[in-house]
Amino acid sequence: MRWKLTLLSAGVAVLATSCMVGPDYETPKAKVAGTWMPGPALTNRPFSEAEVYWWRRLSDPDLNRLVETACSNNLSLQMIEAQIVEDIQPMIDYIRKSLKTEKTITKE
Repeated sequence: MRWKLTLLSAGVAVLATSCMVGPDYETPKAKVAGTWMPGPALTNRPFSEAEVYWWRRLSDPDLNRLVETACSNNLSLQMIEAQIVEDIQPMIDYIRKSLKTEKTITKE
């Protein structure tokens, strides 16, 4: 029984002192830029093939197969793609109809 009390006292002492920082603690100074510096990922340029298919640079056929399987089996991405196509199809049809109408008007 005495060893349980000793172990409990030691545990409480460790826990109580582990959270203490000290009275003279100061937050360390971090070297950061004064303003936001946009990186290449924040520009409007398209991604290069190396950025899009970064894992291919590792030359690991197993990894390539895993990524391809993950992409083909990712139902949420496939659902989003189908939703986008479904949403923009009426606009595409409208534009095609407008272009046909415009051609008919200009031919007359």
